[in-house]
Amino acid sequence: MNFRKLYDANPLQKQFSDILFERADEPATASSWSTFSEKDALLEEDLLRSYYQLADANKSTSVKSVLDQAGNDVKTKDPRLVHQVIMKFASSYPDAKKLRLRVPPLILRAPKSTRPKQRPILAPGPMIGTPGTTPENIEDLIEYWREDPNLNEHHEKWHLVYGKNRVDDPSKVGDELKYLWKDRQGELFIYMHRQIMARYYAERLSAGLSDVIPFDDYTVAITEGYDAEDVAGYSSRPAGLKLRDLDGFATVQDLANARDRLVRTVEQGYFDDLSNSKSIKTEGSIESLDLLGIAIEAGITDSTYKKYDAAVWGTNYVAFHNMGHILIAFIQDGKDRGVIGDNKTACRDPVFYRWHRYVDDLFVKYQNKLPPNNYSDVPNVHISSQEVAIVFKDNIEVIKGLTKRADIENAAQKWGEDHFDHISKHSISTLETKMKVRSLQIEGDDQPTQIQYLFPREWYYFFRVDNPTNKDVEVTFRVFIVPTPFENQFNRYIEVDKFPRKLKARSKTVIARDCDRSSVVAQPPRKLPADLDDNANPEDFEDIGEDIDNNPNYVGYSDYCECGWPFHLVLPRGNPNGLPFKLVVFISSGELDKISSGKKCGSLSFCGSQELAGKYPDSKEMGYPFNRPLKNGNLRDTFGNMKNVAIKDIRVKLVSDFPEFTKA
Repeated sequence: MNFRKLYDANPLQKQFSDILFERADEPATASSWSTFSEKDALLEEDLLRSYYQLADANKSTSVKSVLDQAGNDVKTKDPRLVHQVIMKFASSYPDAKKLRLRVPPLILRAPKSTRPKQRPILAPGPMIGTPGTTPENIEDLIEYWREDPNLNEHHEKWHLVYGKNRVDDPSKVGDELKYLWKDRQGELFIYMHRQIMARYYAERLSAGLSDVIPFDDYTVAITEGYDAEDVAGYSSRPAGLKLRDLDGFATVQDLANARDRLVRTVEQGYFDDLSNSKSIKTEGSIESLDLLGIAIEAGITDSTYKKYDAAVWGTNYVAFHNMGHILIAFIQDGKDRGVIGDNKTACRDPVFYRWHRYVDDLFVKYQNKLPPNNYSDVPNVHISSQEVAIVFKDNIEVIKGLTKRADIENAAQKWGEDHFDHISKHSISTLETKMKVRSLQIEGDDQPTQIQYLFPREWYYFFRVDNPTNKDVEVTFRVFIVPTPFENQFNRYIEVDKFPRKLKARSKTVIARDCDRSSVVAQPPRKLPADLDDNANPEDFEDIGEDIDNNPNYVGYSDYCECGWPFHLVLPRGNPNGLPFKLVVFISSGELDKISSGKKCGSLSFCGSQELAGKYPDSKEMGYPFNRPLKNGNLRDTFGNMKNVAIKDIRVKLVSDFPEFTKA
C-alpha cells in the first residue's frame, strides 16, 4: 500500500496530511516562525503543550480533537509552526503513536520548495549531461547531492526528533509542568552533522572539488552564492555578500562574541560561569561532550540544559549555531529568508557546509585536547583484512528471488558459513555506484519532475572472527569507511554500520551482514523509485522488526525513527577510476557497550531510542573509535597492531550501470 492509497483509506491520516500540505510552500520572511529562534522555540513548546492538554481533555476523540484544532490553526497561525508541532504531536502523544500516522514525504508536502533544480548534471564521467563540461558555478557539480529531497528530509526529521533538549512529558501535562530531557542531545547534534560533513567531504573529493573552507570570519564576503529562483518561498543568496545585523534579533558582533567565548572555553578547559569559579570543566566525559554540543547549538539556558542555574550561567552561552543560520538566511536584505533558514531546505546551500565545517572544527579543537582512546577494554577476539569479504548481492545465487528480509538474511548467513574459505572468487575490493533518474508527477505541474540521484550496488559483508577464549563473548561490530587522503583525520570517518553479535567460545564465527541493515539508514530502506517519493504503510514491512540481533527491544519501524540517513546515499559517489577508501572494522565489548535504552530505532546511530527520554543505545562516545585523536595522528599507528581491528583497502567506483538486486 503506497502513501496515496493510505491517504485515501484512512480519514485521520488524510486529515493529518492535509494539515501538512496546507500553506507548505508559503514564502518565508523575517517574521516567519523558525526552528533556529529561541523565542519561536518557546511558541512551539506552548502550542504542543496545548495540543497535549486538548487531547487529554477529550480522551475518546483525543487525536481527532487535536487534528480539528490544528486544521483551524494552520489557516490562522504561521504554517511552519503548526506543521512542526503537529508532526511532533503525532510522533510523541501515546494515542497518536498507536495510530502510526505517517508524515508525507517532504517532496510531496512542499514540492515547490524542495524539488531539485531541473537541469542536467555537468561533470566528468558517466553522468547525466555533457561529459567533461564544467558548469559556470563549480559547486553545481554536486548539486544533485545537496538538493536531494531525501537528504533534506533526513535533516528536517532529525531536528524534528532531536531539535530540542527539553520536551514536555505528554503523559503529564496538567497544571504542573513535567519535562523530559533528551539523552545526549548536544553530542548527537554534533555527531549527526559531522556525519553529513564527512559524506560531503567524500562527495566533493569524488567530483574533484577542493576541500570545504570553514566560515569563521564574519567580516568577509561569502564567495559562493545560491540560486533559489526555482525554490518557492525562499530568496536567492548572491555571491559576494557579507553578514548584516538583523534588527530585533542579533548583530554580526553578537555572533563573533559567541564564537570567541566558545573558542576560549575550549582553550581554557572550563566553561565560563558568573563567579569565574573555573569549576565546570571540559574534561572529556560524555556529560561535558554533551554540554559543549548544547552550548554550540542552542546556548545554555533553562530550556536546553537540565542542570541550568541562572545564578551560575546567566546568559554566558547563547545559541551560536542557530544564530549563524538566521544571520546567513537574511544576508541579502534582512527581510526575505534564504534556504539555510529552514531545516527542510538548509542542506541545499553550499554555505550550510561552510558553516557546519566551522561548527565541527570547534568540536575537533576540543577533542584534539583530549588524550587518545585507551583500548585496554577491547575483547580478546581476532579479525584481519583477510577475514573481511564484500560480495555484491546479485552474485549470491541463493538469495535471488527471495523477497522477505528474514529469508534473505538466513540464506546469506548459511551461504557465508558454507563458502567462506572459497569466497574470494566472489569477494570484491571495489564498491560501485551509479546515477539514476526518477520521474515524479507533482500535482498542478504539466510535466513530471526529473530527480537525479545516486544509488549503490547492494552488497553483503562477511566477517570471520576468532574467539580463542573459553567463554562466549558479546561484541559490537563498528564499521567505517574514509577516503584514503583523509585516513588520519578522525572526524572524517563515515559510519556505515554498528551492530551486536555473540561469538562462541574457542571457535571462528562467520557473520553475514546486509547493507540494508546499516545502523545509520532509515528503516525500512527505500530503494525503488516509487518508494523514494512515497510513504509505505508499516504493514507492508511486517518483517522489519524481526529480532535479527537477538535483542527484544529492537524495533525497526516507527515514524519517530525516520530521521535516519537515506539508503541510496549510504555510499559516497566515488569516481570513474575508483576512489581509494579505507574500510575499518573495529570490534568492541558488547557487554561494556550495552545501555538499557528501551525500544531502539532501526537507525539507532542517528535516532537512538524510540522513547522521548530513552537512553542513547551505546555507552561509548559517538563515533567511537573515531571520537578522539589518532595516536601520532596516524591510522596505522593507532590500530595496526590491534587484533580486534581489520583495515582493508577498497575503492568506490562510479559506473554507468550495474545489475540491481532490488526490483519492483
